[in-house]
Amino acid sequence: QAYSSDILSSAFPYNYRYKSFKNIYFPIESNVVNVVFQDDTGLVWVGTQSGLFSYNGYQIYKLARETDIEYANITAIVQVSKEYLCIGTNKGLRFLNLFTEQLPLDPGKSKSIVYSFEPADGRLYIGSYDGLSCYDPVKQVRETVILPEKFRKLMVNSLLWDEQQNCLWIGTEGYLLRYCLN
Repeated sequence: QAYSSDILSSAFPYNYRYKSFKNIYFPIESNVVNVVFQDDTGLVWVGTQSGLFSYNGYQIYKLARETDIEYANITAIVQVSKEYLCIGTNKGLRFLNLFTEQLPLDPGKSKSIVYSFEPADGRLYIGSYDGLSCYDPVKQVRETVILPEKFRKLMVNSLLWDEQQNCLWIGTEGYLLRYCLN
């Protein structure tokens, strides 16, 4: 199903209150923040146009290793287990081992920009320039999710898992899709 934006404003009438905090300054090469994520230990991860940073409440640390992620445009972050963060970049998908800081290569062949993830149904759904794909951590395989023909070539910008309805909301350019797993 596709939904227009006027339907959405009435569907989500929540009024959240946000707290303010002191400004956090990044190195000069990291002037654009794309994504902020807090892991289950409380560590804040910040994806920028020039790499991945962590913030422990006091200091910013740049993840600087002999990998291409150091200069990658970080576009999405999600924790998939106590041990791993999944990192979406302009160079594909990476899994960061939180204990060793090792970054194995993309489990799929796509090297396109990854915009969003959503863990659901024991798998990780991935939105990218190439559309929607799904990573199965047990099989360690990434596969394309087949959508109706009209929506197959759309860039997927955002995802949201609806646990109550057992479906995935997919934000694309011009459409909001609901993909039910039943």
